[in-house]
Amino acid sequence: MKPNFKPAGALEELDNTEEIEAIEGEPNLD
Repeated sequence: MKPNFKPAGALEELDNTEEIEAIEGEPNLD
């Protein structure tokens, strides 16, 4: 389980990861 607390620079990378996971699973992002 990765911590959700990340610097602003890493937030974009985190969003991309969540988008990829949403494509494979249920789209939880807008």
